[in-house]
Amino acid sequence: MTVRPLRLLGDPVLRTPSDPVERFDRALAQLVTDLIDTVQVPGRAGLAANQIGSGLAVFAYNIDGRVGYVINPLLAETSGEQSGEEGCLSIPGVTANRVRAAHAVVTGVDLDKQLVKVAGDGELARALQHETDHLRGELYIDALSGPERAAVIRALREPLARLATVSTHLTEPARIRARQVSANNYAPTRGLRGASRPSTAAGRASLDQRAGPSPASRRRSR
Repeated sequence: MTVRPLRLLGDPVLRTPSDPVERFDRALAQLVTDLIDTVQVPGRAGLAANQIGSGLAVFAYNIDGRVGYVINPLLAETSGEQSGEEGCLSIPGVTANRVRAAHAVVTGVDLDKQLVKVAGDGELARALQHETDHLRGELYIDALSGPERAAVIRALREPLARLATVSTHLTEPARIRARQVSANNYAPTRGLRGASRPSTAAGRASLDQRAGPSPASRRRSR
């Protein structure tokens, strides 16, 4: 079992639209295996390939014991509306209330190039939308507005303030590296229109951790 490290906010791969898969080879099979292994870490609901550094259009999901993957996914259908807390493995410690379609259908193919269709309501619908957004280079925080946006911006700026305090004790070369890391990870997010409060509840996860459709459900992340 291979659990791959996650790419975090500020990594350019998260803002780069994924390339369609054209070669169905051993490397692709290994990527799918790694995605499935990595998404099955407790508390996770979905994982896009760019979150582990791959530029290919593939994601995996893990919802209520239902584990799978889709290659070259297309969000083919949405209907209804739901509002609920959402988070992301690539933006740890931050969640926000995000409106999504209540029902979603994704189509694509599997490793044998056979048609795959995944349909779901509630949390699965949220995960399908969240992961297809990832593969377009979009993050769930991009569509937020008002107080949610303001709260997310505050949450993302807090590490900057801590870094500024620490950097006063660093040598000049180390300060330069710290400023570069800061710029890469906490520069204003392209398309950011919303924000969220940092999660404080024990055991809360993101959508690549799962965020449930109701307050009573367990929250995980994507």
